[in-house]
Amino acid sequence: MGVPKFGQIDTREIDVTIAVRTMARGIIEREQGASGLTQEQAAKSVARRIREAPGTIMRLIKGRAKRIDAAVRDKLTAYAIGQLEAHRQRIDHELALARACGPDPREAHLDRVAALLAEAEALMKEAG
Repeated sequence: MGVPKFGQIDTREIDVTIAVRTMARGIIEREQGASGLTQEQAAKSVARRIREAPGTIMRLIKGRAKRIDAAVRDKLTAYAIGQLEAHRQRIDHELALARACGPDPREAHLDRVAALLAEAEALMKEAG
């Protein structure tokens, strides 16, 4: 599939736009949930962390951005991966603490959580 001719729509660009918009919305929703901020405040907080204009993030999550700059996409992706890695580390730590407490009837659940974490990590490596 070559480069689209003038006036044609590049569906790959649309797919990337939708994926980045979805990822950005998830980032903002997690930020809101973690800190109790409004959507706009959470967008400003994330924008500050990734060194982008808050309006860029708001247009993106509101579906008003027609195109997404590659640098913004890369910054959001790196930020999302960092969030997921930090979350995984917290879960790994809690899992280690739970295992250190000794045998428990819920141990099977802990093993399943560990297996799911391993699966998630493998998926992230495939996507990366």
